[in-house]
Amino acid sequence: MYKNWKAICQITDTHFIWALALLDLTTDFGCMVAERFPEYFSNEQQLGPIPWSIIKQKAIENNGEFADLAPVTWGAFKEYDIPLIKFDGSGECPHISEIENWLGESHSQGDVMDWKGKQLCLVEDSWTDGNDWAYFAPVKLIVFDK
Repeated sequence: MYKNWKAICQITDTHFIWALALLDLTTDFGCMVAERFPEYFSNEQQLGPIPWSIIKQKAIENNGEFADLAPVTWGAFKEYDIPLIKFDGSGECPHISEIENWLGESHSQGDVMDWKGKQLCLVEDSWTDGNDWAYFAPVKLIVFDK
């Protein structure tokens, strides 16, 4: 059993969104809720969009805060199958120089940029001693106002 994220994101009550989004489907209670509200669940895994507040909450649960928690934040994205795009200087992924001007404008987690026709949101970045990197997630897989 999986969560139907598109249906969950259509809910207007934030508390109900959180209840369903954070529901553990491996418990008897989780299964009972899924049976009662089948429209919010699926037998096939659904790829987002995931509410931004849920991603933040998962990171907080793992470490007590959200900002500057790259490994924890990445775990929250991974849990919901949201791929991350890394920019750095290694040559194995897009080069950080492609986005330096945008990042130089003082952006923070959740800010959105356009890159090669795709909208990406900043997950985490680091600028230290030439070992610069940044991770972004596709905006289409995140609902920011939920």
